[in-house]
Amino acid sequence: MDRSSVSDLGGPLAVGSIAFLGTFLIVDGLNGLFILIEQYATTATWAILFAGPTLVLAYAFGVIAIQVADFARGAYDRRHGRDPLASFVSIARSNNEHLVARYRELRRTQEFLQGMSPALALLGVGSFFAVRWLGSFDLFGYAAGLGCLTLAALLPLVAHRLGLQTHALAEICEKSTEGPSTSAA
Repeated sequence: MDRSSVSDLGGPLAVGSIAFLGTFLIVDGLNGLFILIEQYATTATWAILFAGPTLVLAYAFGVIAIQVADFARGAYDRRHGRDPLASFVSIARSNNEHLVARYRELRRTQEFLQGMSPALALLGVGSFFAVRWLGSFDLFGYAAGLGCLTLAALLPLVAHRLGLQTHALAEICEKSTEGPSTSAA
């Protein structure tokens, strides 16, 4: 498996794992689900039957979070006169492997950060729901919730910066393929 395949799988899986954990903490905070899972998790059957589906669900959560965030990002870009598809086409037409690789790296990181924002928001909310089970350690639950919500608010700003870099890269490619101006004076 090459490096891009691992990162194509790893990004959604990481985002989905965080979203899945946040969802679990919310459900657990409402009805104490962890006690039931803890009881069954001690068996070997539990590990065999639920490890694979849990990874698949986490991956699906991640893909959904990334796609929803990417859709919102695309709408924002179009409203501000930047077309993500046009940027991709400009860079692809450059036939420059290094620029295409840089574009893919920027986009993959941008998508990951955008997807992590709703996942961390879920984890932050889940942390607040889990506080009731933490007893004297409730301060840690509040700190984790606040930290996750703060990161969830900051990640779109970082992703926006990466988006601006991809558009700047596209503009450079577009100008370099146009060549020098040949208008007569």
